[in-house]
Amino acid sequence: MLLSLSAYANTPAATVVSLVGTVSAQLPDKTMRILCEGATLGAQETITTQKKSYVRLRFSDGGQITLRPQTSLRLDAYHYDEAKPAQDAIAFNLLKGGMRAISGLIGHRGNRDAYKAQAGVATIGIRGTRYGLLLCQDNCQGLLTDSTATDDNTQDPDQKHRASSLGNGLYLDVAAGEIVVSNDAGARDYRVGQYGYVGTLNVLPALLPQDPGLNQALPVSLDSGLSLHNLPGIGQDGACIAH
Repeated sequence: MLLSLSAYANTPAATVVSLVGTVSAQLPDKTMRILCEGATLGAQETITTQKKSYVRLRFSDGGQITLRPQTSLRLDAYHYDEAKPAQDAIAFNLLKGGMRAISGLIGHRGNRDAYKAQAGVATIGIRGTRYGLLLCQDNCQGLLTDSTATDDNTQDPDQKHRASSLGNGLYLDVAAGEIVVSNDAGARDYRVGQYGYVGTLNVLPALLPQDPGLNQALPVSLDSGLSLHNLPGIGQDGACIAH
């Protein structure tokens, strides 16, 4: 499957539709570029956000992914042809940090297993879904503090306290639809309004009784269509400026 998908590695898969701060993309050969609004991304690229930086990607099948600060996501494979649903495929790996996703047509027509997300200790499949992931690796408190520093700080004190006490592992929530989370110990389904935790590859995914701190507001500029031309590092013609 991976060999057949390699032919599509250079095909644009996603477009940067909103960006705050500094975001980069790197190819396997270590070639790196700074991203701006309107930039396109292909399979095998790794997208990384710096501190106080966010990016929202829109895929050609209509799906979206928003990356939080200090996050890296590698797009391992992508193929979407409106006329060939049997060849649909998307595979990505959350290497660190946090993200929110809205699935597109891939996984909702033809093979529902065409959508695969990897995040450290687990693999995620979707069933018509909006969901969030946060991968903690001795850095969870810093990740969440950095996220709230960029929005309007509407997070309630109890939620902040829960977030500050998170240990290592993968945290997740489902806002719409359903996801199935699996690892070496087995699989669990999560539905709307549920929260989950996966500690290690050999421990079954668990159900959490409440939000561990994932529901933080994203910067308004990610959804407002605000022009980025006046932000540091963005030229008047939309080109990126390296400092």
